[in-house]
This record gives sequence, structure tokens and C-alpha cells, in this order.
Amino acid sequence: MSEENQSENAILSSLKAVWTLARFDGRGMQMLDLSAEGFWKSFWAMAVAAPLAFLPVLIGQGMAEQAGIPSTFWPSVISYLIHLPLTAFIMIYFLRYMKLDANYAPMIIAYNWSTVIIYAISLPLSLIIVGGTIGQDVGVLVSLLIAGYIYLYRWFVFRESLRISGWLAVGVLLFQQLAMLLVDMLLLRLITPEYFEKLTQTAALSG
Repeated sequence: MSEENQSENAILSSLKAVWTLARFDGRGMQMLDLSAEGFWKSFWAMAVAAPLAFLPVLIGQGMAEQAGIPSTFWPSVISYLIHLPLTAFIMIYFLRYMKLDANYAPMIIAYNWSTVIIYAISLPLSLIIVGGTIGQDVGVLVSLLIAGYIYLYRWFVFRESLRISGWLAVGVLLFQQLAMLLVDMLLLRLITPEYFEKLTQTAALSG
């Protein structure tokens, strides 16, 4: 079997595994390559998910230009490129501090590949909302449901990969999400300060 075929099979096998996890079936962890080689290969997920991630970004950029709204294209691109490596970097220190690092590598492998599934789930909704196929109220409701499922999926991945309790998995999820939110806000502040100011003003008014 050629090296290219082996790589394709590895990707398909990994996606099948995280799709099993997406159905809340813990046997998906046993289907992943949890070796040291599998750890580094899991970062291929960045390339696999890229078309799913950037299509809504490109469409959103065009709409922002037409509406005269500051574009978040570059913050989105940079956030995407650093998301998985930065998560891996941050989580190793956090898990060591929490004494949960025994299964750090399986967690990163599952987290990285599950990102592809999350973008695959989110893309159709993004295109439907952008295309105006559904009303704003329905779009908000569906977005909340999808977001709820994604958080539940992430929580399940942390619980199964780290082999920890559900409550501990909640803490790990909250830390990871808050850390990445802070990074995203920093990127907006540095690259598109106009958009950041509008965002903070809107948040202040709604509060």
C-alpha cells in the first residue's frame, strides 16, 4: 500500500472514530491511533477541516464588506491556525497542574480529530443562515441547539479521553473554552480594534 493510501486510510479511520464519539459511544477512543505517531498525525485535522472552516469565513467577509462592517477575516484565519497547537500547549500545563495528564496524548488526538466533525456539523447551519433560508428567530434557536450539542460533544470527548468523571470534564471544558475565547478576543483587539469596540459596546448595552 502506498504512503498516500496509508495516510488517507489513517484520516478516514480517525474520522470514523470521532464520529463514533459524536454519537456518545466511548468505543470511538479504541478506534483511534493513540501512538506517538498518531499524536502528531492528529494535527492533520487542521488541513482536513480547513475547507469546512473557511467557507463561512469567506462568505462572511463578502457580506461584511457590502454592509460596511469591519471584517474579521484575518483574526478568524489566525485563530484557526493556532487553535489546535495552542490548545495542546495550554492543556499540557493545565492537566499537569490538575494531575490529569496521564491521558494527555489520547485527549489531544481525540480533540483534534473531533474538530473536523464539529466544523462538518456547523457548516450547513452557517450556509443556511447566511443564505437567509430560515428566519432570524429560527436561526438563533437552531444555532443554540447546535452549540449545545457541540459543547456536550466536547465534554464527552474530554471525559472519555482523560478517563475522568463528568464533573471534572466540565471543569476541563470550561477552562479550555475560556482560554480560547480569551485568545480570540485578544486577536480581535489587536487586528480589528474597530470590530472589537463595536462588540464590547454591544455587550455593554445588552448587559
